[in-house]
Amino acid sequence: MVLVRAFFKKDTIIKQKLAQSSDLPASQIQKIPRGSLLVLQSFASPSSNHVKISFTTLDFQNFTGSWFAFTGSVLQTTPDGQIFTQDVDIIKQPLVAVKTIDQRLSTQSPKNVVNISANQQAIGNQQGFLKIVFNTDTFIKRQPVPAETLQSNLVQAVPAGTELILSTNLPSTSNVVSFPINNSHVQFSLKDIALNGFGQNWFAYTKHVGIELAS
Repeated sequence: MVLVRAFFKKDTIIKQKLAQSSDLPASQIQKIPRGSLLVLQSFASPSSNHVKISFTTLDFQNFTGSWFAFTGSVLQTTPDGQIFTQDVDIIKQPLVAVKTIDQRLSTQSPKNVVNISANQQAIGNQQGFLKIVFNTDTFIKRQPVPAETLQSNLVQAVPAGTELILSTNLPSTSNVVSFPINNSHVQFSLKDIALNGFGQNWFAYTKHVGIELAS
């Protein structure tokens, strides 16, 4: 399955209108951290240094319409419709699954946390160095329980191929970052992004997602 996705090469603010982000209310803008990879429902060719995009199932600011992302100069376009720019690329690639949290836990002990390797010296004080990768269409939830048991505002559908940057502690002296495991769900917080009004303390089913170093 080939996915159409937007890869954000720099920290970006997407907007509901083609205007300066400083001129728009907070409800019409959304920060997107560098390294995010978001599945697109549609996109248009860049114009006025912006690309118009809409997302598959992800609703930022409870808004389901189109957004505008600053591109800078267009560097390359390809015959199959891919677009490469200074700030954001529109790419068409097949889904590549990563090692799931469940697979990592099978080789780790104890089982109430999952440890992700991250070199403390190389990372320094940098934030946004880990990402959560969605191998399958799934839901993230405010509690580690089946999605159908929760109110709709406590659940967010996330399509396969999405990669979201995490807000985490810095690596330990053992060069790991640990994430709590609860009822076969991994607990995590997002960097800069709020979904359904929440950025912290989401849960994802351990067989559906992995956590990797960000690009």
